[in-house]
Amino acid sequence: MKQNIAKVFTFSLLASSISFISCVDNEKNLFDADQLKQIYEETFPVKNIDLDGDWTVSRSVIACVSVNGDQGVDYKIQIFDADPLSPGSTAKLLAEGTVNQSTTLNVVMDCATALDKVFVARIDEHKRYLVQPAAIENGTVTAHLGDAHYIWIYRSTTSHVEYREC
Repeated sequence: MKQNIAKVFTFSLLASSISFISCVDNEKNLFDADQLKQIYEETFPVKNIDLDGDWTVSRSVIACVSVNGDQGVDYKIQIFDADPLSPGSTAKLLAEGTVNQSTTLNVVMDCATALDKVFVARIDEHKRYLVQPAAIENGTVTAHLGDAHYIWIYRSTTSHVEYREC
Protein backbone atom coordinates (compact mmCIF):
# COMPACT_ATOMS: atom_id res chain seq x y z
CA MET A 1 0.00 0.00 0.00
CA LYS A 2 2.76 2.44 0.93
CA GLN A 3 4.62 1.53 -2.27
CA ASN A 4 1.52 2.27 -4.36
CA ILE A 5 1.12 5.69 -2.74
CA ALA A 6 4.79 6.46 -3.32
CA LYS A 7 4.54 5.38 -6.99
CA VAL A 8 1.40 7.46 -7.56
CA PHE A 9 2.98 10.49 -5.88
CA THR A 10 6.19 10.13 -7.91
CA PHE A 11 4.27 9.68 -11.16
CA SER A 12 2.03 12.72 -10.50
CA LEU A 13 5.06 14.85 -9.62
CA LEU A 14 6.81 13.80 -12.83
CA ALA A 15 3.69 14.41 -14.95
CA SER A 16 3.13 17.89 -13.51
CA SER A 17 6.79 18.81 -14.04
CA ILE A 18 6.62 17.77 -17.69
CA SER A 19 3.42 19.75 -18.24
CA PHE A 20 4.99 22.91 -16.80
CA ILE A 21 8.15 22.52 -18.85
CA SER A 22 6.20 21.97 -22.06
CA CYS A 23 4.30 25.26 -21.61
CA VAL A 24 7.45 27.39 -21.68
CA ASP A 25 8.80 28.74 -24.96
CA ASN A 26 12.45 29.47 -24.22
CA GLU A 27 13.10 31.24 -27.51
CA LYS A 28 10.33 33.79 -27.24
CA ASN A 29 9.44 36.41 -24.62
CA LEU A 30 5.68 36.13 -24.14
CA PHE A 31 5.39 39.39 -22.12
CA ASP A 32 4.19 42.30 -24.26
CA ALA A 33 4.87 45.61 -22.51
CA ASP A 34 3.02 47.65 -25.15
CA GLN A 35 -0.12 45.57 -24.74
CA LEU A 36 0.06 45.96 -20.95
CA LYS A 37 0.44 49.74 -21.30
CA GLN A 38 -2.62 49.83 -23.57
CA ILE A 39 -4.66 47.80 -21.08
CA TYR A 40 -3.66 50.19 -18.27
CA GLU A 41 -4.61 53.25 -20.33
CA GLU A 42 -7.99 51.82 -21.27
CA THR A 43 -9.01 50.52 -17.85
CA PHE A 44 -7.48 53.00 -15.36
CA PRO A 45 -10.37 55.09 -13.94
CA VAL A 46 -8.50 58.40 -13.57
CA LYS A 47 -7.36 60.30 -16.66
CA ASN A 48 -5.00 63.28 -17.12
CA ILE A 49 -3.04 62.94 -13.88
CA ASP A 50 -0.58 65.76 -13.27
CA LEU A 51 2.80 64.06 -13.02
CA ASP A 52 4.20 67.02 -11.08
CA GLY A 53 1.32 66.95 -8.58
CA ASP A 54 1.87 66.69 -4.86
CA TRP A 55 -0.10 63.84 -3.32
CA THR A 56 0.73 64.82 0.25
CA VAL A 57 -2.44 65.33 2.29
CA SER A 58 -0.95 66.02 5.72
CA ARG A 59 2.02 67.80 7.18
CA SER A 60 3.74 68.44 10.48
CA VAL A 61 3.39 71.92 11.92
CA ILE A 62 5.30 73.40 14.86
CA ALA A 63 3.17 75.39 17.29
CA CYS A 64 4.70 77.89 19.73
CA VAL A 65 2.17 79.21 22.24
CA SER A 66 2.80 81.64 25.09
CA VAL A 67 0.41 83.38 27.46
CA ASN A 68 0.13 86.69 29.22
CA GLY A 69 -1.84 85.74 32.31
CA ASP A 70 -1.69 85.54 36.06
CA GLN A 71 1.72 84.70 37.48
CA GLY A 72 1.97 81.12 38.73
CA VAL A 73 -1.25 79.97 37.05
CA ASP A 74 -1.07 77.05 34.63
CA TYR A 75 -3.31 77.28 31.57
CA LYS A 76 -4.38 74.37 29.43
CA ILE A 77 -3.77 75.04 25.74
CA GLN A 78 -5.70 73.26 23.00
CA ILE A 79 -5.20 73.71 19.27
CA PHE A 80 -8.13 72.98 16.93
CA ASP A 81 -8.59 72.86 13.17
CA ALA A 82 -11.79 74.96 13.39
CA ASP A 83 -13.43 77.33 15.86
CA PRO A 84 -14.47 75.13 18.81
CA LEU A 85 -16.89 77.74 20.15
CA SER A 86 -19.01 78.25 17.04
CA PRO A 87 -22.46 76.65 17.17
CA GLY A 88 -22.46 73.17 15.64
CA SER A 89 -18.69 73.09 15.50
CA THR A 90 -16.96 69.89 14.39
CA ALA A 91 -13.53 71.14 15.45
CA LYS A 92 -10.91 68.44 15.85
CA LEU A 93 -8.25 68.63 18.53
CA LEU A 94 -4.80 68.73 16.91
CA ALA A 95 -2.58 69.26 19.97
CA GLU A 96 -2.71 70.23 23.62
CA GLY A 97 -0.43 71.05 26.50
CA THR A 98 0.05 73.26 29.54
CA VAL A 99 1.72 76.65 29.72
CA ASN A 100 2.12 79.46 32.24
CA GLN A 101 3.47 83.02 32.31
CA SER A 102 7.11 81.88 32.32
CA THR A 103 6.92 78.95 29.86
CA THR A 104 6.12 78.42 26.20
CA LEU A 105 4.33 75.45 24.71
CA ASN A 106 6.29 74.05 21.78
CA VAL A 107 4.53 71.12 20.13
CA VAL A 108 4.60 69.39 16.76
CA MET A 109 1.19 68.48 15.37
CA ASP A 110 -0.10 66.85 12.21
CA CYS A 111 -2.75 68.59 10.16
CA ALA A 112 -4.14 68.70 6.63
CA THR A 113 -2.02 70.52 4.05
CA ALA A 114 -5.10 72.52 3.03
CA LEU A 115 -5.40 73.97 6.55
CA ASP A 116 -4.08 77.54 6.60
CA LYS A 117 -5.08 78.54 10.14
CA VAL A 118 -5.80 76.92 13.47
CA PHE A 119 -7.66 78.03 16.57
CA VAL A 120 -5.64 78.18 19.77
CA ALA A 121 -7.65 77.99 23.00
CA ARG A 122 -6.45 78.98 26.47
CA ILE A 123 -8.52 77.35 29.21
CA ASP A 124 -8.24 78.72 32.73
CA GLU A 125 -8.94 77.01 36.05
CA HIS A 126 -12.63 78.00 35.83
CA LYS A 127 -12.96 76.24 32.43
CA ARG A 128 -13.27 79.52 30.55
CA TYR A 129 -12.08 79.47 26.94
CA LEU A 130 -10.11 82.25 25.31
CA VAL A 131 -9.80 81.39 21.60
CA GLN A 132 -7.55 83.03 19.03
CA PRO A 133 -7.18 82.16 15.34
CA ALA A 134 -3.55 81.78 14.26
CA ALA A 135 -2.18 81.47 10.73
CA ILE A 136 0.09 78.63 9.67
CA GLU A 137 3.09 80.25 8.02
CA ASN A 138 6.05 78.23 6.73
CA GLY A 139 5.02 75.22 8.81
CA THR A 140 4.83 77.21 12.06
CA VAL A 141 2.03 78.58 14.22
CA THR A 142 2.86 81.32 16.70
CA ALA A 143 0.27 82.48 19.20
CA HIS A 144 0.49 84.76 22.22
CA LEU A 145 -2.67 84.58 24.29
CA GLY A 146 -3.62 87.44 26.54
CA ASP A 147 -2.18 90.26 24.43
CA ALA A 148 -4.44 93.29 23.95
CA HIS A 149 -3.57 93.52 20.23
CA TYR A 150 -5.78 90.55 19.31
CA ILE A 151 -9.53 90.19 18.99
CA TRP A 152 -10.69 87.43 21.32
CA ILE A 153 -13.50 84.97 21.15
CA TYR A 154 -14.41 84.40 24.79
CA ARG A 155 -16.99 82.02 26.16
CA SER A 156 -17.42 80.13 29.38
CA THR A 157 -17.89 76.38 29.16
CA THR A 158 -21.31 76.71 30.72
CA SER A 159 -22.53 76.45 27.13
CA HIS A 160 -21.79 72.95 25.87
CA VAL A 161 -19.04 72.83 23.25
CA GLU A 162 -18.45 69.53 21.50
CA TYR A 163 -15.30 68.54 19.68
CA ARG A 164 -13.84 65.33 18.36
CA GLU A 165 -10.26 64.31 18.93
CA CYS A 166 -8.24 63.16 15.92
